Amino acid sequence: MRGMRELIKRCRNLCMVVEYNPKALFAAGTSPAKFIEFCLTMGFKINVIHWTEKRLFEIQNADEVEMYLRQYRGNYVNLLC
Repeated sequence: MRGMRELIKRCRNLCMVVEYNPKALFAAGTSPAKFIEFCLTMGFKINVIHWTEKRLFEIQNADEVEMYLRQYRGNYVNLLC
């Protein structure tokens, strides 16, 4: 994502679906909180995609995503940014 910084700045209407997987983020050398912070800093509104309920849940920080993961006992979640 950091490598996309300039592209993100140029594409004002950019939307992304990304997998938020804390273990994979740590393995890649970053923290889940830094990933969320980066997305928010770049101007993205972040929503958890809840496929079963066919709903989006807007989140404001990494703690809210982690709370969602604990509540639904998941290891990862898809985000609409």
